[in-house]
Amino acid sequence: MNVDEEAARVIEIGDAFRSTTSRLDETVRAHNSVAKAIGVHETRLNDLQSRVELTEAHADLPRGGIGAPSGFKRVETANGPAFVVDSQVRLADVPALRPKKAPEISLERWLAAVAVGERCGDREAVAYAREQKQLTSATSGVLLPVEYQAQWIDLLRARMVLNTAGCRTVPMNAKSEVWAAVTADPTASWHTEAATVNAANPTFASRTLYAQTIVTRCQSSMELAADSPDFGAQLATVMTRAMAAEIDRVGLEGTGTAPMPRGIKNTTGRLTIGTIGTPTDYSKVVAGIGQLLTNNADLAQVTKFAVMAPAQWTELENLPTGLTGDKTQLRRPNSIANMQFLVTSNVTAGTIYLGDFRDLVMGARLESAVEILKLGTYATNLLIEFIGYIRVDFLAQRPASFCTLEGIT
Repeated sequence: MNVDEEAARVIEIGDAFRSTTSRLDETVRAHNSVAKAIGVHETRLNDLQSRVELTEAHADLPRGGIGAPSGFKRVETANGPAFVVDSQVRLADVPALRPKKAPEISLERWLAAVAVGERCGDREAVAYAREQKQLTSATSGVLLPVEYQAQWIDLLRARMVLNTAGCRTVPMNAKSEVWAAVTADPTASWHTEAATVNAANPTFASRTLYAQTIVTRCQSSMELAADSPDFGAQLATVMTRAMAAEIDRVGLEGTGTAPMPRGIKNTTGRLTIGTIGTPTDYSKVVAGIGQLLTNNADLAQVTKFAVMAPAQWTELENLPTGLTGDKTQLRRPNSIANMQFLVTSNVTAGTIYLGDFRDLVMGARLESAVEILKLGTYATNLLIEFIGYIRVDFLAQRPASFCTLEGIT
């Protein structure tokens, strides 16, 4: 290749280089333009998200979006705003009850980490608890942080038979709160022009939810807590299961004598069918539903659930057809063919509870918690103490929405 050819080749390469550089500059400018546009859109998106969250907080909507069914309602009380939460909605999903910053680990993992400390195999959970200064020392304990308190109550509610049946929950802002109860339905009549409209008897009465404390206590060895990979989950399960069964019992048959809340069975104004004896069919269940319907209950609701002790469930499930030598299970009437027979272990045998359980309200204080302690038992036996508690009360807002079938043998 001669000098002229080399010079031409160099010029050609230079032109190609400049062209490439120019295209690269154009690409960079385009990229910067796109990045700027993305930044603008992200700013707008963040602003929109903030507006949505603000709207949800004021409109009492869950994060499902504006216009989605909320599953709870906001009411104003003397102690500030309160919420009535449906059975299928978690307290942790109510905007006003959510912590400002969601915890990075689950409640179950947190329990294991703070109980065992540095010996816990879940290093991520230990690091989080250490960062939050929540690890127990050799002589002290730790209280459930505020960001987990709604989750703790939700775990209890998930294991409550009454919650399954539809009992609503009111997170209480104070030790006591006044709510209204319906003592009688008003009467309706046809009106003649200019005639006097007579006043009916009062149909509302004030009732006070008064938070009472239920507590459970258990122990575990340090070795078991450290070696079991799902210790936190097992601990949460065993504690909430025991407490949920007792809360169910009190919601159904609590005496109302402090410190025990009043349950459905001891609420004045409920309906009842007594001295049933040994059931041979489902006629008393249907009769109880009939009484509820006479008192303006919703048929679709009162045929959904019946709550009972294990003994009554066993009796009803073992009812035979009655034909000589026939052990076939007795078929239920069509009206209760799909009714769920819910069982709670602590309730006294002999009673079946029917009704619209949405009219039963459980008040719960949000400071309910778990405490993990290292006391004398730790120094002598390496045993860790766990104390779980919740403060609750019950109110049947419409006693005539419930019917008890009693005296079952």
